[in-house]
Amino acid sequence: MRRLCNHIVLILTLIVTYSVEAQDNVLMKKINSLGPVQMKYDLQVDNADGKGITSQSGTLYYQNGLYRLDSKELQIICDGKSRWIYNKSSEEVVVSKNDYHSSSPVDNPLLLLADSNVKDNGDGTFRVIYSDKNGYHYIVKISSLKKSENHQTSFFVLEESQLSDDVIITDLR
Repeated sequence: MRRLCNHIVLILTLIVTYSVEAQDNVLMKKINSLGPVQMKYDLQVDNADGKGITSQSGTLYYQNGLYRLDSKELQIICDGKSRWIYNKSSEEVVVSKNDYHSSSPVDNPLLLLADSNVKDNGDGTFRVIYSDKNGYHYIVKISSLKKSENHQTSFFVLEESQLSDDVIITDLR
C-alpha cells in the first residue's frame, strides 16, 4: 500500500512541478501562464493486465514550486524544502526532504513527466498517462484547471500539531 501511495504521489506531483524542462508540454504552458493554480483531478491506476487497482479524486494547488494535494485518501504538502505525505486511512505521516535535483524518481517525481503522454482535450481539461517499468498505468484526468488565490506559505506546510495523537509521524529528513 505504501508503494502504491508513493506512486500516486509521484505522478500527481510531477504534473505541477516540472516546468523548466517541460516548456513544450501544453499542460505546463497553461499552468505557467496562470501563476498560482487550483486543479481538480481524477486518478486511475491499472496494473499490467489492465485491471484497475486504485483510484482517487482530489484537488491540487500549486504556487511558485510549492504544492498541496488534498483527497479523501491522502494529503500531500510540499513547501519546497520538505514534503509531507499523510495517509489518512493508516493514520501515518511520512516527512522527507524535497529534492528537485535527485536522479531517483522516488525522490524526484519531475523525471517522470518527460515520459508521460499529456493530451489537451480542447475543453479546458487534460489527460496525462504514465506507464512505469513494472507495467502500471497511471491515468490522470484533470477536469478543472484555474487560477488560484495567492496562498500564505503556511498553506503549504503540514501543521503536525493539528493532527490526532493517534497519527504516527516518521521524519526522514
